[in-house]
Amino acid sequence: MGHMKIEYLLPCLVFAFAFSCSPKEKKATVRNAPIIPAEWQYLENEHYTIRYPQGWEVQKSMEGVQFCILSGLSSSVDIFRENVNLVIEDLLESMTLEQYAKYAVNNMKQKYTIADEKKYSVEGQVYYHFILKGKDGILLKQHYLVKGKRAYILTFAYDPAEKESIQTDGDNMMASFSVK
Repeated sequence: MGHMKIEYLLPCLVFAFAFSCSPKEKKATVRNAPIIPAEWQYLENEHYTIRYPQGWEVQKSMEGVQFCILSGLSSSVDIFRENVNLVIEDLLESMTLEQYAKYAVNNMKQKYTIADEKKYSVEGQVYYHFILKGKDGILLKQHYLVKGKRAYILTFAYDPAEKESIQTDGDNMMASFSVK
C-alpha cells in the first residue's frame, strides 16, 4: 500500500521540481543596500521612497512621470542633464515581475539595444535591472518592480562620457528606491 503512494507521488514531485526550476523564473542576485550619505534628501509618498543628493533638482510636473530628479549641468557646454525618473503603470491585471519584464523588453527592443539584464534583490525587494543603449549614445539604466497591480519603472538616463561621480550618484539613487 505504501509503495503505491510513493509511485503516485514521485511524478508529482518531479513535475513540481521541474516547474520550480523553469528557466522563466530567474533567481535574483542579492545585493547590499547602498550606504547613502546622511545629507541626501528624501522624496517619498504613500507608494515609494527615494534618496537623492543635494544639488540635484526635483521636477514633478511632467505628464505620466511621478518625478524627475535632474543633475546640475557639469559645464557650459553640457546640454544633457543626467536624471532619475519614475513612471508608475497601472496594470489591468496582476502580473508577475517576470511577465512584466518580458512585456517591457519586447517594447524596448524597437528603440534600444539591451546591453545588460539581471534580476536583483535588495533588502527583500526584487527587481529587474536593464542597461539600454539609445541611438543617441545616451544610456538608460532601468529597474522594473511590480507590486499588486502596479509596475514601477525607475530610469537613470546618463551620458557615459559624464564624470564618474554623477554615475555613482545615479546608481545610488536607483538602489535607494523602495516601494512601500
